[in-house]
Amino acid sequence: MALFSDSFLVRMWRHCWYFFRGKTPVIRGGCLQCGGCCRYITLMYEGKMIRSRWQFDRICKKDPVFRRFVVAENAFMKNLVFRCNLLSEEGTCLDYENRPQLCKDYPTRHMVYYGGAPSAHCGFYIAETTSFARILKKTIRANRKKERKGS
Repeated sequence: MALFSDSFLVRMWRHCWYFFRGKTPVIRGGCLQCGGCCRYITLMYEGKMIRSRWQFDRICKKDPVFRRFVVAENAFMKNLVFRCNLLSEEGTCLDYENRPQLCKDYPTRHMVYYGGAPSAHCGFYIAETTSFARILKKTIRANRKKERKGS
């Protein structure tokens, strides 16, 4: 999984880039059970990226779910990189039934705004779709034109 950038301005720029083009990022594909998302991941807690071992240790004391993760690399782009301790040699989860919500939800379209993306080997990928708001506006305009011509 590509690393995330935590900058507010970067996130806003990405959001605006999609918004002004009338697009929305969507996740397509399916899990290949390769375990890639469990080997190289950045984590968030209470809406903020985990950036230090000290911060991670405090979080683990508050929320035991995070104890399944260990620091895989030192900070890169100001964020720690983690791996899951409960990943088998085959790349499957050893505690699948009890996996945390963040694992169940992976991947999310919001990771796009942080600069993340599923790895190239993952069965998931990011696509774009026209936003519902854009489609609705076009439909309303078209209907109004028809009404004006009919009057």
